[in-house]
Amino acid sequence: MNDMVLVRAVRWRTLQVRSACVALGMATTAPCLAAAALPLGQWRVDAVHVDSRRTSRMSIMPNDPTLVGRRLSSTADRLSLEGQEEDRCEGPSAAEQVSSLASVIADTMDAGPDGSPVATPTDYGLTGPGGRIKVYWVTCRSGHFGPSDLRGHSNAWLVQTGQKLLIGWADQTVLAAVPASQAVNGLSGSGPAFNCARASTATEHAICQSPDLSAADRSVAAAYSNAEYWCDKDPSKLALLAKVQKAWRSQRDACGSDAACLAKSMSDQTAKLGEPSSFLGD
Repeated sequence: MNDMVLVRAVRWRTLQVRSACVALGMATTAPCLAAAALPLGQWRVDAVHVDSRRTSRMSIMPNDPTLVGRRLSSTADRLSLEGQEEDRCEGPSAAEQVSSLASVIADTMDAGPDGSPVATPTDYGLTGPGGRIKVYWVTCRSGHFGPSDLRGHSNAWLVQTGQKLLIGWADQTVLAAVPASQAVNGLSGSGPAFNCARASTATEHAICQSPDLSAADRSVAAAYSNAEYWCDKDPSKLALLAKVQKAWRSQRDACGSDAACLAKSMSDQTAKLGEPSSFLGD
């Protein structure tokens, strides 16, 4: 993004925020927009909030296994989400707005197909916070973070509430992240989907020793459960699914303790299991 485009983007966001200040009943002379430091640190996606009435397609499902457990890295130099290489913000900066979660959701999410003009936090299963919050509108020196389809908004938004970080994401969804040091509720705590006390291979030990690989293992297990449900108790499809998973496990184990190899293997399998019709048929 060149300097002129950046200036225009900031001016556009300033106008948007001034409009939001009026909508919130705040004096237009109040400093509704100010430069601010992003919430820094290492976070992990704990939940994916979806309003199925507003998604253009169900490419992202509630608590999507491809996103839950992924590490969000927020530093002064870069803002990025593990496994989402296209969403990398270099040189991030932020403008801070005092608003409400209801206003942010209404401003950035599309109207529902039932004619409801305004999206609400309840539509996304978000129960709080209910009062004033700090919203961080992100601008990148280069690259970008998050979607470009939030009603055409070019800037991503982050909201920090207590120990949780909310992120406006693609396809009308909201990610919720917690500090990476905390247990991810994911689907089975902070460890992998298998019992580490019974780990017997170099691969299993490597997974057990890495929070990132453990989270990836939980994602594979969740995606497999979703694929089983998609099979609708069809014995032939369930058998084929089990065969595919067994073959993949052998391929994964060939990585040994190579963390990069294991991460890619599990990410690829999670994505594959997310589209069971591609190998199981309709």
